[in-house]
Amino acid sequence: MADHSERENKTPERDEGQKSSGGKVKEACPYLGIQFDPKSHYTFPSELHRCFHTQPVGSPMETHQARACLTSSHDKCPVFNQAEGQKMPPELNREQSTLWHSKKLVFSLAGLLAVFLLIIVISSVFRKGNSAKEAQSEIPTWTSVVNQAGQESATALALIGTLDEMANTSTPTLNQPTKTATPASSPTITFTPTITLTPTSTHGLDVVIGETYKFVIHRTGDGESVQMYADLYNTTPQAIYDSNYLMPVPIWINWLIIIPVDIQDTSALPAFEAYMVEKDAVRLDLLADELDVKLRDLMLYNNLEVDHLLNYGDWILIPRERPDFTN
Repeated sequence: MADHSERENKTPERDEGQKSSGGKVKEACPYLGIQFDPKSHYTFPSELHRCFHTQPVGSPMETHQARACLTSSHDKCPVFNQAEGQKMPPELNREQSTLWHSKKLVFSLAGLLAVFLLIIVISSVFRKGNSAKEAQSEIPTWTSVVNQAGQESATALALIGTLDEMANTSTPTLNQPTKTATPASSPTITFTPTITLTPTSTHGLDVVIGETYKFVIHRTGDGESVQMYADLYNTTPQAIYDSNYLMPVPIWINWLIIIPVDIQDTSALPAFEAYMVEKDAVRLDLLADELDVKLRDLMLYNNLEVDHLLNYGDWILIPRERPDFTN
């Protein structure tokens, strides 16, 4: 994915409390953990998070993680207040939501197929005429069609049963690629991944932040690379590495990466962390104290005035001293 060089990975927060990037403790749900490490969790919503208060272990919706699991309001969560070992409500379970959409699709396709076959049979019967002999000759065809429709419905129900088993198991399954023979005369089509930019607000992701020094906060996707970001924003891979505080190499999917815009050398600038504001009407000076960062630096790199009020969901850059990596 990304250029290979040795750097330290960012460690998820431990279960003693979610720490902000400034070192101060912020409350989070004690039952939230990573899929393979129940005692750790990330500081941002992730599809790898699991709720270990439910049975089977559930996967909270990322919107619910942002509203409750990763905030001090987790004690108002219905899952947090229910008895231990109960199932996660379907409306909060990301996997159950996906399963329900799959079931509806299978039932819809099976229903459409049955209606289509019924229309064909009725049309065929009326074309043959109304005589008893001709109607009797259609009985085998009708029986065959009904049997075929029954087989299609059985196949649909079997698929739904498979989806249920996949949702109830706690063991992840890795999809193994299947080798397919390709004729020598068939042309090979190569797809080049592209970066999809989805701005959310004036202080959101994929929006240019700053004026003197411009940066973009981007959530990485499958098939993306540091070189792609460098080409897109007229910078260099090294400038991207220097701009990120403790960025994993190679980069992970769904990671928040800071990209300099039209800057080829960032060695004289600090490294940065991405931070999402978790409540409305937050004063910039109070946030600087909470994150243990200088107010003037927060104002400079985010192009904000001292009296600016931040709201829930805003993303800002937190300047940090660049780590001293040694070989």
